[in-house]
Amino acid sequence: MEVSEYAKYDATGMAGLISTRRASAEDVRQAALRAVEAVNPELNALVGEPFDKPLSYSTDGPFAGVPFLIQDLVLHAEGVPTQAGTRLTGDGIPFPYDTDLMSRFRQAGLATLGRTTTPEFGFNASTESVLTGSTRNPWDPSRSAGGSSGGSGAMVAARAVPVAQANDGGGSIRIPAAVNGLVGLKPAPEEDVLQALEALAEELDAYSTAAPVQAHETPPPTGDTVTPGVVAAAVGALLPEDAIVVEEALTAASAFISRTRGAAPHDYLQITGGAIGIGLPLATGAAIACPDRKVVCLQADGSAMYTVQALWTQAREGLDVTTVILDNRSYAILKWELTNAGAGRTGRKADDLMELDRPALDWVSIARGMGVEAGRAGTVEEFNRLLATGLGSQGPYVIDLLL
Repeated sequence: MEVSEYAKYDATGMAGLISTRRASAEDVRQAALRAVEAVNPELNALVGEPFDKPLSYSTDGPFAGVPFLIQDLVLHAEGVPTQAGTRLTGDGIPFPYDTDLMSRFRQAGLATLGRTTTPEFGFNASTESVLTGSTRNPWDPSRSAGGSSGGSGAMVAARAVPVAQANDGGGSIRIPAAVNGLVGLKPAPEEDVLQALEALAEELDAYSTAAPVQAHETPPPTGDTVTPGVVAAAVGALLPEDAIVVEEALTAASAFISRTRGAAPHDYLQITGGAIGIGLPLATGAAIACPDRKVVCLQADGSAMYTVQALWTQAREGLDVTTVILDNRSYAILKWELTNAGAGRTGRKADDLMELDRPALDWVSIARGMGVEAGRAGTVEEFNRLLATGLGSQGPYVIDLLL
């Protein structure tokens, strides 16, 4: 298939070509790759190279074989690294599972060919980041493709793919759709979202397919050395059913995500972007909203200092929150960022800005000064004991975990 012929079809038309065997899915994919290769050097809308082969998809879906791209943000595909537009994540964090929306895309038959650009953590109305540079508008490359889903918008407008995934929390679908001359689909608050989802599920025949369910797996923590992985395994093993996990673990985040997915059913709330300090107040709000559910807060020590007064609120209101302070006595996330930025060896004054050890923060005293009972753990055994104590309490409890 020639690129000029390929570019004439939208997603529905292309699905019809493939389903009626007027073109094979492989012919369509090869045309898409040539289209991407032709436009991307100027647009800079793709993160890295296209995948060697499309991500697996259902050949029975209504869009079976239709070329598709996913934004490098929020949506996760099993085994595909996510960089979120930042050097902070290095070469990317591969997720061990599909998010639900990605599973739905696979079921629909969309053939994912690669990842599109995004500003750092999605926080910009123009797709520009130090990681990938500026993404340009195919109608006028001197102008922006918008953001945060500018990479997806540019690739669809350039007809490299007929459809691409995007996210929208504050205009990140609508802005790129507007500036690239596209249709962007984002349900509005006043619309009946449930009815729309039910109609979509019926159209895709999703009711005939059982939704994937994560098996309940809680392997016991192993090892005597206190590491994020061992601690995360302990949390996964002891987490009570229907708990709310609030995670601002930063450099330890990936350990908790992977080792709590098989825990008892629970909700998982994370930091929403590049800012820090959300953990303690978010846990406080969750406990107020759901007083009958246990809240477990996994909190990095440096960012906890931004909003430490939330502990006083928890004590005053008697909130059922168990907080684990990941006490490495440094801003490890900033050290990681410096390394990824290629800063090399830093001097003493720069190092001092990222250390929390002169004087060291005494989280047990800080918590008790706020009216919250607390304990310190320096071994796996001590942590397991204190975590069981915290989870068994009916009010706020802080564990100072020395890493």
